[in-house]
Amino acid sequence: MLLILQDLANATNLQLKKSQRLRERLAAAKAELKKISGIGEEMDGNTTTNEEEEFIDALKDEMPEVFKNIEANFGLLDHIDSELKLVLKYKDINKMQAVKKDLDEASVKVDQCESLVVKLDNEVIEWDAFKKLCRRDDELNELEKLVEDLSKDLEGEM
Repeated sequence: MLLILQDLANATNLQLKKSQRLRERLAAAKAELKKISGIGEEMDGNTTTNEEEEFIDALKDEMPEVFKNIEANFGLLDHIDSELKLVLKYKDINKMQAVKKDLDEASVKVDQCESLVVKLDNEVIEWDAFKKLCRRDDELNELEKLVEDLSKDLEGEM
């Protein structure tokens, strides 16, 4: 019986460490999603294609829900940590199995958040913001030249 209790304590400590790693990964994903959301806000009104505009609109619509889900995931991890402390205190194997199930669910959700980061990051990278800025500079230079030509034509007419 003593060996089983020791195994339960070891397994609980491992689950606590897993929960902490999930919390760290979730925090990193949240930080990246905040950056992407900020980029979306900066790009709003500066899109070149309909796809970019649709992407920005989708970001504006969906990011609040994404951040709400992330906070719920942090809540789930808090719940898991408190339940694991109870497992250690009361040596309850059934509670440990329930916590393991919750931890597996939290792991899937963190994986989904990280996948979303990769997907959105790739979308933003495809925009090639530097190339877009160079194109805008070229367009502005061309417009400036056209305005100068028009000004010269108007001076000639006067």
